Amino acid sequence: MVPVSDQQVQILKKLEEDYPMLDFWTEPAKNRNVDVNVPPGVSDYFRNVLANAGLRSEVIHQDLQK
Repeated sequence: MVPVSDQQVQILKKLEEDYPMLDFWTEPAKNRNVDVNVPPGVSDYFRNVLANAGLRSEVIHQDLQK
């Protein structure tokens, strides 16, 4: 996903801080791609938060352990 506003960056930083199970591979920054490993148990919540913030996400790997 690519946050395009300061508010979207702040939302991602808050998620990173509050949910240690989210594995941010890149630091959230405006107009830069952010990669996150999201465990199955929180993926629906994570996608809802992103949608509410106007962020589009794309699943690159469905199961990293395979």
